[in-house]
Amino acid sequence: MKDYLLSPRLAIWLVVVLALIAVLLSAIDKVRPKAEQVAAEVVVKQILEKANRYKEFWLVKKRPSSASVFGFDVRFAETGWPLPVKVAQDSVECEYWLELLYPDKRIFTVYPQYMNESRYNEDIDPQYQCRYRYQKQQSVVIRLQKGQFSVSLEQG
Repeated sequence: MKDYLLSPRLAIWLVVVLALIAVLLSAIDKVRPKAEQVAAEVVVKQILEKANRYKEFWLVKKRPSSASVFGFDVRFAETGWPLPVKVAQDSVECEYWLELLYPDKRIFTVYPQYMNESRYNEDIDPQYQCRYRYQKQQSVVIRLQKGQFSVSLEQG
């Protein structure tokens, strides 16, 4: 007789647990886009912080054109910002710049799906731009233009 009474109770508990799981999953789906946006904004700030650490090193070491910093051979712009150019080479490498500034490379579990690099005015005042596209048309853009370093998060 007890087995017969336990069965409805078990069914009720099972329904309650499944309902709670459904509510939790629904809440996660609502929060996820905002969490991804905040995570991307944090990554932008971390990249800028790391670039500032390279520039601080450059200032302390009396402005070398290149140096070994944090395990990387880094070339510096005249303004002290790290360049997306390896010491032994003269080609722009966005993957290398991301490795210097944000070694983890990912936002949550997503790695950049596409990298686009640009170099302007090579002879006069070199300017660089690297675009790292993540999911949902979200891109982290790193620029060094006219001696100014910037990192931004762009949609589209």
